[in-house]
Amino acid sequence: MRSSDPTLRIDLSEKAADLWLVDERFSLAELADRQGITLGELLLEFDSRRELLAHYFDSRWTLFRTLKSQVPDYASYTAQERLANLLYSLLDLMSPQKTFVIRAFGRYGNTESFRREFRSEIRDAFESPELSNAARLVLSGPFYEAVWWAFMGLLDYWGRDRSKGGEDTAALIDKSVALLAELLTNGVADKALDLGRFLLRDARNAWNTAKRRPCGCRWSQSCRCRSGSGSRCETCGKHRCGCGREPERQDTSEPSDQTSS
Repeated sequence: MRSSDPTLRIDLSEKAADLWLVDERFSLAELADRQGITLGELLLEFDSRRELLAHYFDSRWTLFRTLKSQVPDYASYTAQERLANLLYSLLDLMSPQKTFVIRAFGRYGNTESFRREFRSEIRDAFESPELSNAARLVLSGPFYEAVWWAFMGLLDYWGRDRSKGGEDTAALIDKSVALLAELLTNGVADKALDLGRFLLRDARNAWNTAKRRPCGCRWSQSCRCRSGSGSRCETCGKHRCGCGREPERQDTSEPSDQTSS
């Protein structure tokens, strides 16, 4: 039976992250001893090292939401401010175990549960009246996937950043978030959607024309077929009507002046 105390589970996962850096195959008994509990009590919380280490990353969302709930005017934040707050907060919450995060995220952090929480918070960050209807259409699966890979790139950059106080990482966050907000809130998405509709309409018209004109030439000269009117191509001489059948051959020969005897 799991404990109802989330603090205990967070403490255990953070201590596990520290032990993992020393020995990736650390014993759960050693972790229990460090926490001051019995091995049996620890096993009531976690079944394995993998579950412990994965919980370290999942618990960052619990801590983030606690921080977010303490911001009195969070509801008035713009989309840009919410997204920046999310990224800064996550990095701050992972800073004490930064080496572990950089080395172990691929194994224990890149999980379905962590990605699901990430997507939920990104969606919440863009729940803003300043977004146009077109921008909201952009907020679909491919968008969240792109933001996820951008976040993975941010973690990699953060891990390699040697600037004073992480100034370069802060600059990367500010510039990236500003660009994304500009695209989604200042009519750029609307203009892109309008252009896309125009190009799609033009492509559809071209496709329909190509289907009607398989030889690529101009149709003229009315003719007849079984379904009514049709056309004959001036270049290739083929007949085609709306039913898709070749028209009946018309007999245009002159009547014979010979009479039967």
